[in-house]
Amino acid sequence: MLTLDDLDHAQPGLWQQACDDALTTARHCEHLASVARDEVNRTLAGAWTSPTGDSARARFARHAESYDSAALSMRDLAKVYDRLATSMAAAQRTLHGALDFARDHRLNVGQDGSVHRDPGPVDPAKEAALGERIHQAQALITAALHDATAADVGAADELRTLAQLSGIESSGTVRAALDHDGNSALAVALRLQGTHDGPHRINVPPELIEAARRASAETGISTDLLLAVMWQEQQWYQNEEPGLDGPLTALGRRSDRAAADSLKPDKSLGITHIKLATARSVIDADPAGFPNLVGLSDARLAEYIEEHPAEDVRLSAYHLKRLRRTPDGATSDKQLFLLYAADTEQVRRANVQYGDDGSHRGAAIKDRSDSWDALQQSLRDADAWNSLPEAERRRALDDLASRTPSDTAVELNPVYAGPGVSTRARGTAPAQPGLLRPPVPPVPGVLPTPAPSPGSAPTPPAG
Repeated sequence: MLTLDDLDHAQPGLWQQACDDALTTARHCEHLASVARDEVNRTLAGAWTSPTGDSARARFARHAESYDSAALSMRDLAKVYDRLATSMAAAQRTLHGALDFARDHRLNVGQDGSVHRDPGPVDPAKEAALGERIHQAQALITAALHDATAADVGAADELRTLAQLSGIESSGTVRAALDHDGNSALAVALRLQGTHDGPHRINVPPELIEAARRASAETGISTDLLLAVMWQEQQWYQNEEPGLDGPLTALGRRSDRAAADSLKPDKSLGITHIKLATARSVIDADPAGFPNLVGLSDARLAEYIEEHPAEDVRLSAYHLKRLRRTPDGATSDKQLFLLYAADTEQVRRANVQYGDDGSHRGAAIKDRSDSWDALQQSLRDADAWNSLPEAERRRALDDLASRTPSDTAVELNPVYAGPGVSTRARGTAPAQPGLLRPPVPPVPGVLPTPAPSPGSAPTPPAG
């Protein structure tokens, strides 16, 4: 979520200038494509009638295709900047009007957009009117920050798509990627292909991804917030045994229970690192939601949390729901993420003062804030990929495979993948001769293509 200062100091006019520059570049590329395709090709056809001339014409045709692709990208870039400038200008007008209203009625506005009255006594006769003014200002500021954040996120994702298209010469591929405002299946695949150095995976089995979705539907806490908690609180054994059913996992769970029983009573438990006292407070506040956990001893409750990770996720979702009931400093998923680690007056006060801006934070909260920021793009791309129909995912992978040598695999790297979600494909383009590459591991569900024997016709790919 953008902060109040982010939107207040935004300069939409600069993005509009960038839009104009991108359009100028697009027209230049279109002119060069026309010259290469028409004028140069016509000249060569009349003056260089030979195999070498044919080769030259083919090369200029490829140049024309490259310029067409660049022109498409630059026109889309102009569209991104124009949409961003228009949306930010509208949100900024709404914000400035709300801030003027708040100042006129002596209301205080935090960086997270929360609105409070000045401390001190209030005439009881004016209490209701003041509450209505706070509600009006809050609604306007919340809407402005929400709209600005949505525009910012959408532009960032489409710009990342355009960055991945910079090396693609096929105008047809560029058009396909830029469909749906740069969020087509191919665009998402390209973004995921470029995240090898991104955040580590959420190393839990698919059934726990589904558990997070169920807990989200039950509590209203976003699935992405629950996934971020699982990602941040990752246990050491998840890196060794992501399936959570091996001997190291069993050893890790036993050691956590033993520490909670004796050496460290406040030991964090389960894959969400929930503390025993926190879990107990959740159960006591909503016994009907956890009837089988009411009355368990600390030892039995610790054992249950370690042995039932899906219920651990559910407990954490209910804990986050309770954190949100006190709205100060809990107006965004990021602020809830920080409060999950430390629900203190200091953290809540800083959340109100700084909003989602982590640059003013320190120590462990600063690290946690940075972790949240680093994860967001990866979560959005993984969400987009997982929500696509499998047929669209396969078409996007096949498109990438068609430009990937047959001795290389297409590897996508979402931070999580649900059951049955494809993320790999074997390249189908001819391999470049003379290049040594490591053997490609088999892709599950895809039969390897046998090498043709000398003098035989090539075997068509399986499927």
